[in-house]
Amino acid sequence: EPRVLYIDTEMEKANTIAMKNRVLSMAGRRIGENYDDFVVLMLREATSDKKDVSAAVMRWRLTLKAIYEYNPTAVFTDGLLDAVNDFNSNTECQELIYKCMQAATHYNISLWCLVHQNPGADKLVGHLGSMLERKVTDIFETKKEKNPTTGTATFTVSQKKARGRDVPDWKFQVEN
Repeated sequence: EPRVLYIDTEMEKANTIAMKNRVLSMAGRRIGENYDDFVVLMLREATSDKKDVSAAVMRWRLTLKAIYEYNPTAVFTDGLLDAVNDFNSNTECQELIYKCMQAATHYNISLWCLVHQNPGADKLVGHLGSMLERKVTDIFETKKEKNPTTGTATFTVSQKKARGRDVPDWKFQVEN
């Protein structure tokens, strides 16, 4: 019985709700209802009232708390970059990646971390992205192609790294 926890650190409320509603629609579920096996946590506005704890550290703490409380089988962290103060700090980024690995092992979860690529490049952002690329089991890349005639956008998902089984590319479109 899979349980999914989706953690969003970057989108505003309207976009997070739209994403949640798309997932519910694809799963054949009713929008507006709460489900124990699909929980969305918004951390964009997370702050800290402690002088020695940054908003980034607070986001990570809230992530761990949600994993503990909801007991998911899969966690999607959309915006892992927002869980570090400096994505170019080797030490801070390495510590966070090791914490992700430890959490995945400790809670026996599949942990998916979304990190954007540098604009115009194929590498993930900063030392966080470099460290993540070295430690993960799989890397997937999503590319958007827009039809100039119809304006329809098609997204292609490709596996860039696999320690296990290769996965063929797939495509999707987002509809209203």
